[in-house]
Amino acid sequence: MTGLSTLPDPAQFAASYFVVGSLGEILVIELERNGTLASSYYDGMSWHLDFKITFSGGPSQDFSTIALNGDQRFYGLTNGTISEYRWELNSPLEFIYVGKVLAPIPA
Repeated sequence: MTGLSTLPDPAQFAASYFVVGSLGEILVIELERNGTLASSYYDGMSWHLDFKITFSGGPSQDFSTIALNGDQRFYGLTNGTISEYRWELNSPLEFIYVGKVLAPIPA
């Protein structure tokens, strides 16, 4: 079980599957203890490990929680605010800021 002690407590992972041309691709993101992200990417042929995600625009990326969906969207929670980012199929490791997610106020 080498390496488990380096994972956040509890570890947070998010994954998304998408298709580019005829190949299925997978993006896996890990939220590290310090709020930064580590990622692995499957390009339909092989895995690429430990890639850095770059962000274009948006507030601080000091995330406390993360999520991905199947529509090429990444969500990160920072200081009570959910920020939405998107990525292009040909560049899944560059996240482009979309805006804040407005959460409904509970009644």
